[in-house]
Amino acid sequence: MKISLHEISDGEVRLQASGLPQGLHLHLGGGGHREAAVIGADGRAVLELTVEGQPASLDIRLSDPRNGETLAMTGLWPSRVARLIDAQGARVTGNRPISRQGMAGWRGVLPANGGAVQLRMALGGAPVAFSAGGAVPLIQFSNVIDQALALQSADGRVNLRLIGGGQETPRLEIGRYDWSAEPAGPFWHLGTGVTRLTAVCLDDPARIVRVNVESRTDPAVWLGDGDGLWFVQGYSESRGVMRPMVWSAQPGEWSSREQRLQDYAQEWRRLLPEPDDIGWDRIWSLILAVRDAGDASALDQVQALARVPAAAVALLLRVGRADRAAALLTETESPLWWPLVSCAAWTEALVSVRDGLRHRLRNAGIGEEDIGSLVAERLAKAAGEIIALRPELAVHLGQAFARAGEWPQALTATGASIPLAVPKARDRLADAAQDALRRFSRLPDGVSGLSARKLKVALPGTDDARPLLHAPLVAAEVATGGRSNPTPQEYLQLIALRAADPVWFDTALPAALTLALEATR
Repeated sequence: MKISLHEISDGEVRLQASGLPQGLHLHLGGGGHREAAVIGADGRAVLELTVEGQPASLDIRLSDPRNGETLAMTGLWPSRVARLIDAQGARVTGNRPISRQGMAGWRGVLPANGGAVQLRMALGGAPVAFSAGGAVPLIQFSNVIDQALALQSADGRVNLRLIGGGQETPRLEIGRYDWSAEPAGPFWHLGTGVTRLTAVCLDDPARIVRVNVESRTDPAVWLGDGDGLWFVQGYSESRGVMRPMVWSAQPGEWSSREQRLQDYAQEWRRLLPEPDDIGWDRIWSLILAVRDAGDASALDQVQALARVPAAAVALLLRVGRADRAAALLTETESPLWWPLVSCAAWTEALVSVRDGLRHRLRNAGIGEEDIGSLVAERLAKAAGEIIALRPELAVHLGQAFARAGEWPQALTATGASIPLAVPKARDRLADAAQDALRRFSRLPDGVSGLSARKLKVALPGTDDARPLLHAPLVAAEVATGGRSNPTPQEYLQLIALRAADPVWFDTALPAALTLALEATR
């Protein structure tokens, strides 16, 4: 039995079957349309199907009318060129802005013999591209897109195209939001349809107001005329994600975003030596409340974390076990990436959190002879929870423990002790590199030229795999201060290379960081 599918033209496909018993019924369906034929004496049949839009797959069914037996199969649409398909199944014919949240259901269709999904930061730099073929759900690139968006601030965009069959698709411009409300006097014009609005009070995150409105709204009607600065997010079934708005019944003095970022960065710096300040808990509650209502990336407090990365690490260490994964997500909202956060910032944060724990235990009447062990256990458990989710950060934590005079170890959920160090780091790198080379097929396009500058490590492999193997070395150089912060293009290259083989990156980074730290001594 042989069944083959060929695309004749846009939305038109031909199925050819041979080697089948005479009398069987052959069915071909897709996009709500269906064709059928009876297998002739030569065991062959040809079906042609025309559909609107472009389904990702086709249903193929063989049935025997004599005994009722049926064989059902699914085949990918045999696209000749790259195509971009929206969530409704329609082919995209022009550049389209879309929110990250709105990507669900979008897909690419590429020739079976190969094509590529290309990503570029809208703020500039060369693109990177991942090899792909057949039906490609775009959501599978969400990790790279999320990180690339975060590194460009709240209003950044990532442009996505598909390339295949000698053609490029239109550009998908992925951002945080789909549309903006239009203020007019006291009203916000929201367009057609119902918009779900959620307002979180920036001064008291426990105050949350939700309302469904249509066409336009006066925020004073549902937020009142009292004190308070409100952060308002919205979602419309017809228009998607609304750009957040800030509202107050008593507007204060106007300030630029840069001024606000400077002010919040100063506030983060003030908090670091004050680990018992209630501001820590208030800001964390605000981040959670805004994230739960939509997206915390538009908060200036979150954007300012990148200017004081030690504060971001302190938040990560301060929160309870239930919030550890949530704290790690700040790298998808603020222009920072945990592997590149400096070792000095990890140490500063650990000292802040440790000193706060000691102070609280003293105030609780715990004796000095017990405080050391209790604090060490609390910090070790926090480290264990972090590396269970992000194992590549083990030595970031370990060096911070050592520099702070603490024993560099983590405790797992079962109480097992794990050293936050990598003995024989060069051997570990070499072994892991061999494993990576066995998995290696090809690099993402657009990553050539990325290599370590100061960290000299003899790694196996050819020049083709060099950027992949050097990505964790480059990250280690940045984290130890041996290399300046990456350009936007280098950031995208690093993110793409980690996505190409996360096992290698997560295994190699602790060893690479160990060697980079040794080189600075």
